[in-house]
Amino acid sequence: MLSATELDDPGYPRIRAHLERFRAARVPQPERGDWEEWQALLANRAYPKEAGPMAAMNFDLPNGFGTVSSALVAVAASPGFRSQTMWLHAEGAPDRSRFQGVDLYF
Repeated sequence: MLSATELDDPGYPRIRAHLERFRAARVPQPERGDWEEWQALLANRAYPKEAGPMAAMNFDLPNGFGTVSSALVAVAASPGFRSQTMWLHAEGAPDRSRFQGVDLYF
């Protein structure tokens, strides 16, 4: 997971609350368009009470601060035949906005 800190940083409440859920989820199959479990995790508004609402993957605070977009990126393990970087983007909170492919040009 990548957030405002280091990759998979357990010191960051959001990562601490959700990293194991992502690890336990079925691995996406981007080449088949199957990101279903990870999309559901990104849309989830649940959080550990002791961590507070900013530990939710998807949140809206009373002051207007909250999730405004989400992204899923697949990068091939090694370049070569049929490998392709894929990026899906939800322009809005992922429980209210549909993920759509982003055209990438290299």
